[in-house]
Amino acid sequence: SAPVIGGKIRPKPVKTIVSLSPSTTEILGIANVVGELKGRTKACNYPPLVDKVPVVASVKPDYESIAMLKPDLIVYDKDLYSDADIVKIGTPF
Repeated sequence: SAPVIGGKIRPKPVKTIVSLSPSTTEILGIANVVGELKGRTKACNYPPLVDKVPVVASVKPDYESIAMLKPDLIVYDKDLYSDADIVKIGTPF
């Protein structure tokens, strides 16, 4: 069966994830999916394994870097980004 993420059925498995907030990165660590994490913010520092993951956002996301990663899933804290940022980031979940 298809995975359900964020209340939406995903047509394919999630193999690559970009996290755009420290809190979502920590949740990915708790969920034990850091191996799928391909991009993070400069402020993401936990769990310790994420220090090897490329930084794709500092104050603002690097939209080109995120697009080049072609992530299956982008997670973030919506309070940290404007509606315009979210549109530029891509399809959020």
